[in-house]
Amino acid sequence: MDERFEAAPIGVLETTPDGVVTAVTDRAAALLDVDPAGADKRAIGEIFPESVDNSIPRAFEGGLSQRTTVEQYYPGLDRWLEVTLAPADASVFVYLQDVTSHHEHEREIEHLRDDLDRLTITNRLISDILAALVDASTREEIAATICERLGETDIYEFAWVGERELGGDELA
Repeated sequence: MDERFEAAPIGVLETTPDGVVTAVTDRAAALLDVDPAGADKRAIGEIFPESVDNSIPRAFEGGLSQRTTVEQYYPGLDRWLEVTLAPADASVFVYLQDVTSHHEHEREIEHLRDDLDRLTITNRLISDILAALVDASTREEIAATICERLGETDIYEFAWVGERELGGDELA
């Protein structure tokens, strides 16, 4: 394969239009976890890992006429790859880029958003309960107010107040 492809920061495979691999860069071999020497003259489906859709090997079945980009998770590799299939005159170039860190970052952002939403709801609930407790004058009113407010939210299914029995660990 051309040394310019070898120097690329992404993995590159060259195939025939029907999906027989003719060249593999070291970076592509590392991303696909295959031996670059043994990848030549094999079908793309033999060296490409399975994904949920198996869209890369299937893309060669109907003949490629235009550039196609697919982003998928590959469980055998435990990574996300962005794969671009680029038909040329007598070849198809397959460009591979590891985008796992992007997906992990997105997942972390989503987790933080969920945490923020929970905290916002909890803070609003605490403010509402504290405002309602200002008007409560007895212990029973305080307990009823807290239980009602907590029970009205989507966070809790129910709320109750218990009291320890004197001299024991039982709840009354």
